[in-house]
Amino acid sequence: MMRQLQIKEIMVLKNGAEITIKGTQYNDNLSFPTHHFISATQLNKIINFLQEKNMNTEISSTFQSFTDDEGLKVLFLNTSDLTIKNIPLSLFSDEEIFKAIRA
Repeated sequence: MMRQLQIKEIMVLKNGAEITIKGTQYNDNLSFPTHHFISATQLNKIINFLQEKNMNTEISSTFQSFTDDEGLKVLFLNTSDLTIKNIPLSLFSDEEIFKAIRA
């Protein structure tokens, strides 16, 4: 079985500086609750993957916005309405590291 993450929620905090994804991770016969801090690039990959798998739902319109106690905007995605919410871990854990080349 491929290593997967069943997404429960995604939160974008502090003007995009902190993005958290929560869910249940599946590794072969093991499963456990987990959360990951991800980059904006990884978030885009995940949203694109979810949009491709949930064609009848506009993923970007399912994000809700609210202001926290400190007055910061928070974007929140609850995946309970999505038909397919499992993503392969390789989607965001195998991100390439780019190197600067100077001449």
